[in-house]
Amino acid sequence: MTGNHDLCLWDAEGIEDLPDNLHFLQDKSAAIDGVTFFGLAYNHQEDMIPNNIDVVITHEPPIMILDQSSGIHWGNAPMKETHL
Repeated sequence: MTGNHDLCLWDAEGIEDLPDNLHFLQDKSAAIDGVTFFGLAYNHQEDMIPNNIDVVITHEPPIMILDQSSGIHWGNAPMKETHL
């Protein structure tokens, strides 16, 4: 998953020659031992997250939780209601 300093990877579809146990979760999911993970890249919309995900990994923290810099909150704000 990319962050704001990973410009060279923003449009990457995948990375070649990664070990089988390493996953590049650029707006994609991976199931590991029955748990499905989804990586949401920097500044991408939350509506890209499928409904059947167990763990979401984001670059930014949730809004208002350790996300403040120079007086601005930069975190991800929820865009859709989720049901567990």
